[in-house]
Amino acid sequence: MAEVTVADELEKADELRQRGVISQAEFDAYKARLLGVSEAPDPSASVPPPSPLPPSGVGSPPSLTLSTPTSVIAPPQPPVVRRIRRSFRLVGVSWRLLQGDRSLVWLPVISSIAILVLAAMTLSPLFVIELGNGKVSNNPAMFGLFVVVYLVVTIVATFFNAALVGAASERLAGRRGKAGDGLRVAWSRIGHIMGWAVLTATFGLALRLLQSRSGVFGIVFRAVQIAWSVATFLVVPVLVCENVGPIDALRRASSLFCQRWGEQLVGEGSIGLALSIVEVIILALTVAGATLAGAVGTAVVVLVVGSSIFIGVVSVGAALSGIFNAALYRYASSGNAAPPYDESDFSGAFRCL
Repeated sequence: MAEVTVADELEKADELRQRGVISQAEFDAYKARLLGVSEAPDPSASVPPPSPLPPSGVGSPPSLTLSTPTSVIAPPQPPVVRRIRRSFRLVGVSWRLLQGDRSLVWLPVISSIAILVLAAMTLSPLFVIELGNGKVSNNPAMFGLFVVVYLVVTIVATFFNAALVGAASERLAGRRGKAGDGLRVAWSRIGHIMGWAVLTATFGLALRLLQSRSGVFGIVFRAVQIAWSVATFLVVPVLVCENVGPIDALRRASSLFCQRWGEQLVGEGSIGLALSIVEVIILALTVAGATLAGAVGTAVVVLVVGSSIFIGVVSVGAALSGIFNAALYRYASSGNAAPPYDESDFSGAFRCL
């Protein structure tokens, strides 16, 4: 016989109370026994001791067999705790998939190295000084250089992200899904990837320019930036898996989100939450260790080790995020969760405002 829950027991008992089969006192005593509440008897009350509910066939349907359930109703967790637990669960599930081919970690590492080398070769000290205050340069030459670097960096980052999503999608489909497979898939979509990178870089740069010069109205462009991030969240998986152009990929990604999670969305503790917690802990321990070190040499060693661990965690986190995005796209497009994920991992990824 299927296990009866506390809610089912109480509902059936309340139905018997309303029909007059059992008294209010018997219902209260039974409810207290179900919930594990020990109440001292009232000496002044002339209520008989709790008796079991009528057996099957005596004033109750034959199917009603009440018994104390083995489960206990747990109090609901606070939203913050629920989001953190869910985020760490997603990290664990994605990590199990990553263990099938740890070479996927090298895709974000190579991307980061390429971006750093490009920046080091392109950006002059004058450029860094001129843009060091966080504002766009008024020098046309410097601004033009910044735009070129920004576009190239976005293309490189998008390419390797697409390669990661491509490899993860292959693995989720039950195929080999190596890093080389992801790179080949991304290269076969290079035209679409470059087109999307230019589009998103141009839009993002325009938003930053407007936000930096809009004063108190900057919050409006900030809201537009958030909406853009939501609408484009699945663009790269769509580019890789459906082989469509940038505009079609944007429409498709937006449509998937509206169909699956609603038009107004807010993150409900994605995989990045757990990664951010780990990264903050590593940074805090590194800074504390370097500060408390007795000698300069020891402090340098602590900083080098801590920085290496931090870079490793960031690289692994990028790989895990790419895997999760590929799995999220599969769920959004088909409604089915690919193992080792289950539907609960994605149905709560976003919630309506």
